[in-house]
Amino acid sequence: MDRRTAIQTLAAATMLPLANSEELARLRRARRALEGSPGPDQAPRGVLSSREIEMVEAIAEIIIPETDTPGAAAVGVHEFIDLIVTEWFDPEEADRFRAGLAEFDERAREGHGTDFLACSADQQTALVADLDRELAELREAGPAAGDPTDTFFHWMKRLTLTGYFTSQEGMLVLEQDIIPGRFEGCVVLEAGR
Repeated sequence: MDRRTAIQTLAAATMLPLANSEELARLRRARRALEGSPGPDQAPRGVLSSREIEMVEAIAEIIIPETDTPGAAAVGVHEFIDLIVTEWFDPEEADRFRAGLAEFDERAREGHGTDFLACSADQQTALVADLDRELAELREAGPAAGDPTDTFFHWMKRLTLTGYFTSQEGMLVLEQDIIPGRFEGCVVLEAGR
């Protein structure tokens, strides 16, 4: 996938609630690009290291856990995020995303004496919940406190949701047709309808 297609794909993702068939087709092309993604024993496809991809997978699974529907890990959200960080983010943005992962890992070491992946499931969930709470507080504080869209967790959460709900399984979870039937702008309605 070239950079222009990746940019168009993510731009389309921001408009998902208003998406038309062309925009959804771009998102599906990004998902299809993952079909050739590496297996667990192969090197990562992009700028994220294997360890960083494991962290992304664990964080995404906490954001959208498996219940009676597949979780983020089961639909390959971590691979989608690796693809987007590699193909869409410019090098500075990719470095900031990776720095966010490193800072998150450091936070786990400070709070629990070990890195994020070695923390218990409860500790991992608490760490992610702390980031979510801090993001909500930043949004509530307003512009003087900083731009909440310029934080690691904002991007992590956004990419997780985009990756999940553009997957085949995620679209089934929505239980609605994102692309409704054709538009009929001039329809004569019968009285009482």
